[in-house]
Amino acid sequence: MAELQGIELYIELARGGMSEAVEQLSHPVLTLSGRIRCNKDLAAFVHLLMESRVYDDRRSLDCAEVLYAENEASARELRRYYARKKRYTWISLAPFSPEEDGDGGRYESAGVIGREFDRVVMVLDQRFYYDEKGLLRSRGDKDPDDLDVQRLYQGITRAREKLCLIISGNPQLFSAVLAMKARHALHREP
Repeated sequence: MAELQGIELYIELARGGMSEAVEQLSHPVLTLSGRIRCNKDLAAFVHLLMESRVYDDRRSLDCAEVLYAENEASARELRRYYARKKRYTWISLAPFSPEEDGDGGRYESAGVIGREFDRVVMVLDQRFYYDEKGLLRSRGDKDPDDLDVQRLYQGITRAREKLCLIISGNPQLFSAVLAMKARHALHREP
């Protein structure tokens, strides 16, 4: 087989001549590990968080911690603890304020597209709630696309292994997420 270059290689791959085409490559071949972004347990939690009435009872939700903070100051302390001591990457839904300049391992949700982290911590505030269909929504968005929820999803799906959600000043959401986790645990297969 003649040496393949550029587009010719892609055509050969599309035709199914993978092994011959790979032999022609001058650089190492990288293969996917099958562990793209989050694990299946974490994916089940994310799915359940976004749509509280749907769950996969074969999965453990132990990979996700849900904490409550009375106010923004308490949420900041918990977030800093997870970021600094437990080495979680903090992903913020909003631009950073000046007092957060000293926090390491932080990203805005818009800046994490295409990135992955072993552990992620995010803060959900009073804007978030579940609607009558059990879908996570945001009061802050007038946009029907619910950009806050999209930003949250963008952030939490960056986690590969562990996720910590700090729910700040929103006891209704905290209760709903805890109830969801408890309901899941009761229905989980042994």
